[in-house]
Amino acid sequence: MYVMSGRVPRIATFTRHLIEMLVAMAAGMVVLGLVLATVLGLAGAPTALDDRPILELVVMAIEMTLPMAAWMAYRGHRRLDVAEMSASMLVPAAVLAGAALGGIVGPHDAMGIYHPLMLVAMLGLMLARFDTYGTHAHHAHHAHAAADPAASSHPAHAPHGDPLVHERPLPPDRSLLRLGAIAGLMGLAVQLVSGLAHPSSVQPNDSPAVFREYAASTTWVPVHLGQLIGAFLIGLAIVVLVRSMRDDRGASGAFSLLSAVAVVIALAVFAVQMAVDGIALKAAVDTWVAAPDVAATVAFAIADATRALEKGLDAMFSLTFGTAFLTAGLAIATGHRYPRWLGVIGIVAGAGLIGSGWMTALTGFSPEAASLAGPTMLAAIAFVLGTSVSMGRSASSTVARPVARPVPAPA
Repeated sequence: MYVMSGRVPRIATFTRHLIEMLVAMAAGMVVLGLVLATVLGLAGAPTALDDRPILELVVMAIEMTLPMAAWMAYRGHRRLDVAEMSASMLVPAAVLAGAALGGIVGPHDAMGIYHPLMLVAMLGLMLARFDTYGTHAHHAHHAHAAADPAASSHPAHAPHGDPLVHERPLPPDRSLLRLGAIAGLMGLAVQLVSGLAHPSSVQPNDSPAVFREYAASTTWVPVHLGQLIGAFLIGLAIVVLVRSMRDDRGASGAFSLLSAVAVVIALAVFAVQMAVDGIALKAAVDTWVAAPDVAATVAFAIADATRALEKGLDAMFSLTFGTAFLTAGLAIATGHRYPRWLGVIGIVAGAGLIGSGWMTALTGFSPEAASLAGPTMLAAIAFVLGTSVSMGRSASSTVARPVARPVPAPA
């Protein structure tokens, strides 16, 4: 029989609830955003809100809140829980919209501040209500599984061997799985901090405005080195994840190999991109800002060409890293080692990254590319967070040991 590792840790249940809400929010931004754009198009109104960033902020908050609240209600949360979580998303948007209208922050700055502030508010509320999000079971089948542990096991997935003992699949290397879990969580943290420190108050395709903003930054190089470190850690986590599935038979093992290769290529591209964006472009825009009028035109042309190279590298990175997420998700979805719903999230994140890379290749850092990047990042964060927790749990799981068959005494 299976040796059960006891109750699912409260932190795992907490993390699952967070991931579910992030996925619902990302889906809402995509689906409701398309619905709104279709309605505005039929009415003859502009389908983009780029020239109205405050309204765009409020609309985005509503698009994320509605499906998240609906999912919480479906999962059986109390109305008070749904109202509190909705407030944690809508109140920051309302405060920032008011601050933007009052001139306290720039309209575009408000949009950049909202996402991290909203995530902090959500996490703070969930931690304050840890008993709800860490232990509450929402569906009858959870209660049934708790009452009947045998119902939640999967004998069909047990390895062949001694008929008296069925073991769970043994993680290939517990130390490596722990490293992958830690790398994934640290990579997310480093990327979040680096993203918050990155100047982003102007339209990214407006090269003169972008160059002035970049030239004024005193932390440009450290920010991009931080982004490189964060991407490396996340890539390492994905490699460890798919390595743990390398011995799986069938499609899962094949997709694992493809994902590992895609990660290596993506990180190589990203390293070049950070060298171009974080070092070469900074030097070029500094030269342009300091150049006399006669040489300014030439200096700007050099900086703009460097910027174009950065856009191309960004597109290639999104395409290759998206392929890594997509194939890692397919490996999980077609295997038995990790929860298959994590595979679905990986597939969504990978497809979104590929779409964002394609749009960047065609339109640069345009609003169309940005509209795909936002929801995709939420799905990617959910995937890395969920797989990191799963690897940590797998590294700590108890594995059954074979039990010798009793030998009857001679007659």
